[in-house]
Amino acid sequence: MEMEPPLPETRLGRLLSLAQKHASRSLRAELEPFGITPVQFAVLIELYCRDGLSLNSLSERLRADPPTISGVVDCLVSAGYVERRPDPNDRRRLRLFATEKARAIEDELYAADARREAAMTRRLAPEEREALKELLRRVVGL
Repeated sequence: MEMEPPLPETRLGRLLSLAQKHASRSLRAELEPFGITPVQFAVLIELYCRDGLSLNSLSERLRADPPTISGVVDCLVSAGYVERRPDPNDRRRLRLFATEKARAIEDELYAADARREAAMTRRLAPEEREALKELLRRVVGL
């Protein structure tokens, strides 16, 4: 007995991909006034929470390759949002820190992210929103 292939709109991979594209598009629109991309936002969020990360640690946390994150950090350094400082324990290693300029927009960036999340989940009850987050954490192994 042959199984019917699932309709595209019912496939989990397709739904996750559409949700990610929607989330990225929404966040990009929220971040546009700051001149920051979603990936740059992700870097800043990590540094707001854990200032002083090395590039490798930051890349691991973001699950991205170091050369990609290095380019993102370069842009943030040029824009004045991130600075590199020598590691006091290993002068060959650099640590990354959010600057005062980045700290000045921290609350606004969190608010932009909250607006994006509210817009994305406006059709969900609060308990459904939390259940969705929990299920996604389990799917990605967090």
